[in-house]
Amino acid sequence: MAEDLDIYETIAQAVAGAREPDLSSFDPAEVSSAMQRALIFPDPRANFEHWLAGRVNVLSNGTVTLEPAGTDALDQQGNSLLLRVVILGEPFSETVSITASETPVRWPMRSGG
Repeated sequence: MAEDLDIYETIAQAVAGAREPDLSSFDPAEVSSAMQRALIFPDPRANFEHWLAGRVNVLSNGTVTLEPAGTDALDQQGNSLLLRVVILGEPFSETVSITASETPVRWPMRSGG
């Protein structure tokens, strides 16, 4: 479980930089398990969302914030988070999907996302 924080930190760094995380140093099954522990139940999910938003803001020196992307039941239920990535000074935001899977970060507006 100590590896969970390393996985979460790698994800936070990637989201802060608006890129895909490099999780190649982690076992894919462990990535999936760590994300399930963070997202599958309401309390850990809320704690993870709060931690991720705060960590992304710190890692970006306050230039990137995460906000809920709305109430789309399909993306907000179960084991995923749909968040808006807002970059200070940019006129548009981008959506990121954080899921309980081996590839936990997806950018739906990008091709192949």
